[in-house]
Amino acid sequence: MEANKRVFFTGYSQLAGRPGDLYVMRKSNCWHINAGVYSCGHNPGFGVVFDVVDGTPECDSCEEFFKQTASVQQFIINELGATQQSCNRVFEEIWDYIQQKNV
Repeated sequence: MEANKRVFFTGYSQLAGRPGDLYVMRKSNCWHINAGVYSCGHNPGFGVVFDVVDGTPECDSCEEFFKQTASVQQFIINELGATQQSCNRVFEEIWDYIQQKNV
């Protein structure tokens, strides 16, 4: 399953003092988008996920995709140090990736 994982962004959480990333992975009938900060020792990791399910508005419309993934976008900005511009670019890349793979 890890072979299907594609990392789109890596960053560092100042709050947690450790790295994290944003990746996309195909699972059954959806694209699993996961942004998180790794666990380290006894400290738990944390993050947000969103599943773009086949046939839903966010799978078919770029505008809906951006709207529905807002919490993931905010996470990489607030926790992983992305700028708004880099976040927009990353989510455009993810949208293109999903559309290419869904053909």
